[in-house]
Amino acid sequence: MQKMIITIKNMNCESCVEKINAQLSTALEKYDIKLDTKTISFEGNADIRAQVVATLADIGYEVI
Repeated sequence: MQKMIITIKNMNCESCVEKINAQLSTALEKYDIKLDTKTISFEGNADIRAQVVATLADIGYEVI
């Protein structure tokens, strides 16, 4: 496992953070969402990263 950081293009407000948090809390045990940098960091591998990206896409967020 390694530290993964992904940037979310259209995460712009606290409501976005809450929406993302609601989805990720079922998929990841520990993660950190930072609105000011539009990033999510978590421990994982390529498969977990792909799952997170797919989850975000399902709720309308684009990873860059």
